[in-house]
Order: sequence, then C-alpha cells, then structure tokens
Amino acid sequence: AGLGHADTPAGAKLYLDQIVGNWASDDMKLAFLRAGPDMLRFFEANTDVKLVARAYSPDYYPDTPGASLGGRSMDPLAFDGRTLGKDFARLRDPLKEFVVLGGMMVTMTDVQHLLKVTSSFASWRHGMAMVLRYAGDRLRYRRGTRLVLGNALAGRLFKSVIDRNIPVLTETPARRIVFEAGKVAGIV
Repeated sequence: AGLGHADTPAGAKLYLDQIVGNWASDDMKLAFLRAGPDMLRFFEANTDVKLVARAYSPDYYPDTPGASLGGRSMDPLAFDGRTLGKDFARLRDPLKEFVVLGGMMVTMTDVQHLLKVTSSFASWRHGMAMVLRYAGDRLRYRRGTRLVLGNALAGRLFKSVIDRNIPVLTETPARRIVFEAGKVAGIV
C-alpha cells in the first residue's frame, strides 16, 4: 500500500493488463513491476535523483480495474539549479505551461498557495518565499533556479552526470547505437 492507498503488485499488474494489453508481454510487465522499487533505491543511493510518490494522483484511467487513487505516480523533489554552477545555463528552459512571471516554475501545490495568498498566512508565506527567490534569481540568471517537475528531474540527472565527469555533448546527433553481447555498449 502506498501513502494510504490500498495497492498490491497484483492490482498494478491488472491495471497494466487493461491499459497496455498485448503491447507488452506479461514477462515485461512483471519485470517492470519487480524492477521499479530496485530502480528507485538505486537512484536514491547513487545519484542526485530523489523521487517522492504523490499522495493523491489517480491513475490516468481511474475507472479501470486495478487503478489506484494515488501512491504510484512519482515526482522529483524540487532542485536548486544553482548547484549546477556554470552548467545551469546548459539546462533547457521549462515548458511555458509550467511557469509564471516569465520563468518562475510552479507545481499544483504552488498554484494552490498562490491562489490563496490573500486569505491564508501559510499561503502568503509560501508565495512570498517563491517570488522573492525568483526575483533574486532574475538578478543573476536568465530564469528561476528553483526547478520542479521534469526540469527538476533533468537537473538532478544532469548533476549526477557532471559529478561523475561524464562528458555531455549537445548539438550532436545520434547516428547509431552500438550493441555488444546483446547490451548497449555505446553510441555513434
């Protein structure tokens, strides 16, 4: 069970069977369900990627057998883009649908606070902290450095790559994947 929602691997498998159907084999679906928790633990232990389950976030097809009302969808924790140093400028801007004030990233929780800023002290404090941080960011950067959603995931992955001195090539088309012994060994 995740975050107060009754859930089982069998329920998740039933949902996948209904939604994915025969587009993936039972072996693939079961491998996905078994490997998911290990993947999360690996990321947590070995990278800057930190994910948290949403308490309430229904599956896309909530009336489908096996669907859950929450606990399955994962979001990256907010990420401070300033930790990327000069490489922050290399990170692609967020989608305009996820920003306000020309570049301040927001989540649904942030939007709820911003809508209640005149009627709730907690929301006022949350909103003011966001706006003041964003204003300070804009004095030094071309956009806000508080990254959320997909930009937070990209920033966290990018930080993990940088910390390992892995070269990052941009404006470089991938021509071919190189396989050795059935595994990806490189890219041309």
